[in-house]
Amino acid sequence: MDEVTPQNYAIVNNVPIGQKWRILRVRSLNLSLIGHNGHMTRCADGLARGGHVEDTAARAAQRALDGLQGRAPDVATIFIAGSAPEEAESALLKAAEVIGAQTVIGCTSDGVVAGTHTSGGEPAVSVWAASIPGARIRSFHLEVIRTQDSLAVVGMPQRREDDKVALMLADPWSFPAGGFVDGSVKALDHLPLLGGLAGGPSPGSVRMLTDGRVVNRGAVGLVLGGPANAHVAVAHSTRPVGPPMTVTSADSDVLFELAGQRAAEAIDRVVADLTGHDQALASAGLLVGRVFDEYADDHGVGDFAVQPVLEIDRSTGRVYVADPIDVGTTVRLHVIDPDSARDDIASVVQRLSTETVADGALVFYGSPRGPIGGDSEGDVLSIRRGLAATGVSAMLTRGAIGPVSGGNRLLGFATTMLILGGAVETP
Repeated sequence: MDEVTPQNYAIVNNVPIGQKWRILRVRSLNLSLIGHNGHMTRCADGLARGGHVEDTAARAAQRALDGLQGRAPDVATIFIAGSAPEEAESALLKAAEVIGAQTVIGCTSDGVVAGTHTSGGEPAVSVWAASIPGARIRSFHLEVIRTQDSLAVVGMPQRREDDKVALMLADPWSFPAGGFVDGSVKALDHLPLLGGLAGGPSPGSVRMLTDGRVVNRGAVGLVLGGPANAHVAVAHSTRPVGPPMTVTSADSDVLFELAGQRAAEAIDRVVADLTGHDQALASAGLLVGRVFDEYADDHGVGDFAVQPVLEIDRSTGRVYVADPIDVGTTVRLHVIDPDSARDDIASVVQRLSTETVADGALVFYGSPRGPIGGDSEGDVLSIRRGLAATGVSAMLTRGAIGPVSGGNRLLGFATTMLILGGAVETP
């Protein structure tokens, strides 16, 4: 199998002329049919830090198991931060052994959150477990193969009528996550897809777990179906500022003109017209977002694929961005706003609290949420308290995955959430 490098990732994601890619399905690796005589969903989390990582993993798994209060776990996730690949591999297997769930997935990450505590930069393991009456859970491992004229992703389970949501953890070095996520809407018949990119500093450093087997490439995940009561939500860490502009001249990731003006000058004019507060946010880190849907009447928060502005060269008027943007695309400048991010998360939690009696949540932070660009510990605490949920676990990702603007998207600046529980009874 050919290596898919970060450079090839952009090629796959944008599907250049003559390059095709497909999603191929095979039989899923595992199918669990679960029944618990009508008992309600129960979730629990466990976090452990320090010491030998395998022992740490065992402690975290045991804490999650204890939180289920005697219920057998049907599904579990394991997130590991701050460990070498070989140590992370043994820790993933140890945690899976201790938790003993029917279906287990996990991966290395840039940081983990469980309960009310954040950990990043030190060995830490977060385990989340759930007992879900009647649920159907199918695990999978996706791999990339090269055919004569295309790249193909193999391993996705066939969509079933009672499927509620799919979770996916992907290796950013070997898996074309952006292209796969964009294509998943049609391939999975609009099944919501949630998750994130695993953490690892170099190709081959990521470790992912699927039902007792550790892999270092591709993506792992599960499909949750049956009578499970699942809600999916997305909260954004950025907001658009200034007017929409059309890209009138560009070459790949270099913008020459915006709205008929030199790109650097157009951006400077927009920033000059912002309020003092927004100018300060822009100076801390300016972003640009391209719209997902060119035909929508209005474009607001969540309607853009947001990426960093890497450099503004005022001598040439050129603006360098992280990913290619085509001529004719509508864009708006964006800023990272931790206050708005907290408000957005609070709003999502408030809305969900009226729709479900939550028992647990899985949270995926896309950069730069978390300790660097916000308050992930406070976010998890607000989710836990706002939903009155007993088991909440989060992973700091290199890109979160979630459904926005009519499709599944790879989001660099958003928080995506899976909430499990029961429906709110109306009088």
